[in-house]
Amino acid sequence: MSPRQRILLVTRDQFGYHVDPYAYARELTRHCDVTYFCWDYNRPRVEAPGVEVIYSSRDGSLIARNRRFVRELKNHLPDFAASLIFHFHGASLVLSGIGELKERLVCDVRTGSVNGRAIQRLIKNTILKAEMKAFRHNSFISDSLGKSLGFTNYNVLPLGASVTDAPVRSYDELHLLYVGTFETRDLEESIAGLGLFYQRHAGEVRCKYTIIGGGSAAEKQRMRAAVTRYGLDEVVEMTGFIQRDKVGPYLSRANVGVSYVPITDYYNFQPVTKTYEYFLAGLPVIATATHEHRLIIKPHNGVLIKNTPESFAEGLEVIYRRRTDFSATEIRERAAQFSYAHIVDTQLMPYLRRVMGTHPGSNTKPVAHENTLPL
Repeated sequence: MSPRQRILLVTRDQFGYHVDPYAYARELTRHCDVTYFCWDYNRPRVEAPGVEVIYSSRDGSLIARNRRFVRELKNHLPDFAASLIFHFHGASLVLSGIGELKERLVCDVRTGSVNGRAIQRLIKNTILKAEMKAFRHNSFISDSLGKSLGFTNYNVLPLGASVTDAPVRSYDELHLLYVGTFETRDLEESIAGLGLFYQRHAGEVRCKYTIIGGGSAAEKQRMRAAVTRYGLDEVVEMTGFIQRDKVGPYLSRANVGVSYVPITDYYNFQPVTKTYEYFLAGLPVIATATHEHRLIIKPHNGVLIKNTPESFAEGLEVIYRRRTDFSATEIRERAAQFSYAHIVDTQLMPYLRRVMGTHPGSNTKPVAHENTLPL
């Protein structure tokens, strides 16, 4: 590849507020010149060394701002050797009238529909599949998601995480940490599970549960009700939303990561960002037994549970009994393949080179590969 090729990353989320594209943009600067095109939500602007950000205004009606976004994006595409579009509804409209530029575009899907209503999931995933088929180069967050949407030839751009300091941790008390959205996660069940565990040990085991993130008023109310019901006011801390680059100290203080998502068909094939973040901070993880979690949770790095309070309590019992067996160094070292830097160096950059036609055989669509690595 010629030195310092220009690469464009595209999302509708403002730069710095969608974790994966932000991290990939930062890591790609080691290989090429990176530009990021996104909407301007008038949030505080995030900067990253080496990343040029082009903002599109959200002024005007829904139709007006969407038309503007697509029009401006199409005007920028000729300036780049390859463009990685993180899928948004209507992404295929970019393909109209751009001729051979289509060969330089990759459309990547970070999530299928996780709507709780089956008919709405079906409609959204059907539209998603149709849009993705319009692109020559397809990419998905996991092999399972690509297959579940009916694709056979595609790239896998896996979920990653940033490496966090992993200090030697004491397990004199259990300090649980959850980072992420509350939306449709049923987190009150994890609080109830901690309450059951706490009651069994009648004050013999000290606990702390820090929950970082946000959700609807109803979800927060259910969580607070669980805290009150089990007398955990001094145990559970709900911090609200914290910017990702400010979460590091919380990861360093905790000694158990919580990755609690319902075990449903629509979450089953969706990798969970927080799980990888916990691994790369050296934390053992208590995780619900989705398909993707079963691939990566092993005895050295955590325990699998059902999505019920009783199972969460049992998972805590296992973690507590085995607390001296966990090694932060081992957990981090065996999860090094999930760092954003490693993924960019070994998967994303080689794939973009193929898209740009710099390797023999690049005129064929990338073939799906299994992204399951030993842990």
